[in-house]
Amino acid sequence: MRRIKYLALFLILMSACDPHDQLWHRTGFHFMKNMTNTTLVLNGVPRTWQTQNKVIVQPQDSVWIFRNGFSYALNKQPTFDGILTLDEISVCDLDGNLLCRWRPDNMEREELNVFKEERWRYYYWDPYEYYRTADTYFIWVYDITEEDLQVSID
Repeated sequence: MRRIKYLALFLILMSACDPHDQLWHRTGFHFMKNMTNTTLVLNGVPRTWQTQNKVIVQPQDSVWIFRNGFSYALNKQPTFDGILTLDEISVCDLDGNLLCRWRPDNMEREELNVFKEERWRYYYWDPYEYYRTADTYFIWVYDITEEDLQVSID
């Protein structure tokens, strides 16, 4: 009877899942960087632990606006298209004057192409080699420029 218990314990331990596959994640982040000389207020970004619905972005500063992630076990990685789930992103000045508004349904208009991946900088970072952490990061950064704020709002 004792051998059966040890054999059962051995079989359970050998068939246990690999924690590497179950615990590690691939996380995608979208950031917006204010490349203007004006303090901007972003509206329409989802609530996260870092941001509110209205996010103040100082000149030359960045803010995290969207996050999506998948587990290695699902064999998926975050894609840029996750941000297309947002209804809109609008940019105002500190007085509340609307400067720019972006919507996914306006992607065909060249001047409103914040939802086009070509306008974003892409970074990939796998810190496991250096820090032995469990996440891999996919990062997209959009630079808000003066030209973005000059577009007519419909």
